[in-house]
Amino acid sequence: MKVIFKETIKGKGNKYEIKEVANGYANFLIKEGKAVQATKENIDNVNEILRMEKELDEQNTELANITKKYIEGFSPIKFYQKPLPDGSTKESITKKDIAEALAKIVLEANGKVALCNIEDIRTKPIKQFGLFDIDIKLYKNIKATLKIEILSV
Repeated sequence: MKVIFKETIKGKGNKYEIKEVANGYANFLIKEGKAVQATKENIDNVNEILRMEKELDEQNTELANITKKYIEGFSPIKFYQKPLPDGSTKESITKKDIAEALAKIVLEANGKVALCNIEDIRTKPIKQFGLFDIDIKLYKNIKATLKIEILSV
């Protein structure tokens, strides 16, 4: 029986793949909600889902590239910290601090630019003065480098 996999099953089939499998296995997959029978209607539905996912992927890629240009064209975001006697900062600059500062700047400049999640900011807390490049994953393989500068008060 031909089935359409609703999820990837290692060694058996990938999500949305149409494949001929033994009737007993097909019935098991269908009963477990892991596949549907490959009828014309179901194939048309899968093709529509794939078309919509491709369109969404293209939109997200375009938005991520716009966001990348914006982030990389922006002057460093400045953070002001009190110095400690050893030359380090009193408080760390965290992913959350960076995300909040970036969100504020983007909203003021162009509310249409999408932002990443805090988890997408690739840095450990920073506790020293200077200029830093912070990598941000925007979408799939699209990454931006944000410059931040930590200055003494």
